[in-house]
Amino acid sequence: MAEKSSIGLSDRQLKLVIRKQKEFRGEKIESETLLEEAFKIRHKIFCEQLGWVEPSKENGKEKDRYDKFATHFGVYDGEKLCGYFRLLNSDQEFMLEDEFNELHPGDKAVPGKGSSAEISRLAISSRRKKIKKFVTAMLLYRIIYQWFVKNNKQYCYVVVTEEYLQSLQKVFPFRKIGKINYYQPETATTAAIASLKETNKVLAETSEEFLKWLRTGLK
Repeated sequence: MAEKSSIGLSDRQLKLVIRKQKEFRGEKIESETLLEEAFKIRHKIFCEQLGWVEPSKENGKEKDRYDKFATHFGVYDGEKLCGYFRLLNSDQEFMLEDEFNELHPGDKAVPGKGSSAEISRLAISSRRKKIKKFVTAMLLYRIIYQWFVKNNKQYCYVVVTEEYLQSLQKVFPFRKIGKINYYQPETATTAAIASLKETNKVLAETSEEFLKWLRTGLK
């Protein structure tokens, strides 16, 4: 896990996000039309780039059985979807319990599931410029953070590439669990967990202004 002193955003990074965030909006995706756009981004990332999923024959859209009961969120630049993730709540099966079961230690049960949720298919459009990708990611993370607070959930599970985990660990205290697998040559994939309690504690110590920004709008 990243050293605590390095977790969070610098003042310069946070000022950039605050300055740029007005160009974006984040919201729950409820329209089938908008969800179809998310499936296209997912196909680009998870089929074409990562090779986690076989390419779809359905007009370049990546879908699976979890979509029917997942909650979907997106970040938009104007009317264009530029970032997406879906959330699987504790009363639903996690991908970590099935497709990625080999990545976590122990039996099939996910520890602490009753107070957990799983974030999956987190994707940012590859067509975004570097700064917009960064701002999009931070806005997605704020949606995730606020959902956990509002829904009184403590543990966030993810399955990501090791490279992306390193990026996450610069912002939140995620720790790797279980083992690594190579679903594609030279692309290490792992499961990780972060707790809301530790996130609040660490960010209060290392990046208080970023924590305040994450909590913007919460009552």
